[in-house]
Amino acid sequence: MSKMMRRAPPPAISKIRDAIYDVTFDPKRMDGKVIANISYVDSNDLDSVIDIYRRLHRSGLSIGPYIKIVDENTGGKVGILTICSITIDGVLLKSAVPSNPIGGGVLYVESVRGVRFTDFLKYESTTMDPLETLAGMGLTSIMKVVETGSGRILANVREVPMIAKDDVEALLGDMVDAGFSGVIEVGEPNTDIFDIPTGRDHFGIVIAGGINPLVAADEMGIAVENHAMRQIVEISEMERISDV
Repeated sequence: MSKMMRRAPPPAISKIRDAIYDVTFDPKRMDGKVIANISYVDSNDLDSVIDIYRRLHRSGLSIGPYIKIVDENTGGKVGILTICSITIDGVLLKSAVPSNPIGGGVLYVESVRGVRFTDFLKYESTTMDPLETLAGMGLTSIMKVVETGSGRILANVREVPMIAKDDVEALLGDMVDAGFSGVIEVGEPNTDIFDIPTGRDHFGIVIAGGINPLVAADEMGIAVENHAMRQIVEISEMERISDV
């Protein structure tokens, strides 16, 4: 009798699409569910991580000022929930604007403006979240971007039909009014965005990775364990970074 073959894990895009449908966040009402990453750090490093998070938020390299500290697990670790940038795709879908997440990677930034992706993984080509995969490879220089305006950060790309551009810009404006940040670039229709192709009659949107603050902490010598797109959380359960 032949051995039963193991089914291959689904590509990351399948998990992303499921998570997008769970988003109910309304930036005007400031209620509903968002997608959260979870990162584990030593409880003794928590204050330092929070300080780094504040610095990145002021620099526009994090998605939003909302986090949640969860109970310590075994080994003296504490969990930090941060908002995943895929939440924005969920907000778009909730407003009847379809977005197609393409992938994520390492974006070279110069004078606080995106230039090109130096490393990039498509969601349909990997079973793990690309930013989670690339986070531990030593490819970023996020704190250098905070200090000098130039370096490498994590970011992801989605494409949206060009007919919806006005709606997208209005929705992104609502997100900014709600305290969110991290939108690096809104591209033009039928044009590559930082060397990443988009579909015909679509335009690209590049957004900073939600785990950038924790990857920056890792760059500073703080041991961090990152897990992207791990939970669905009510925004009301999270706190502003300024209040932590």
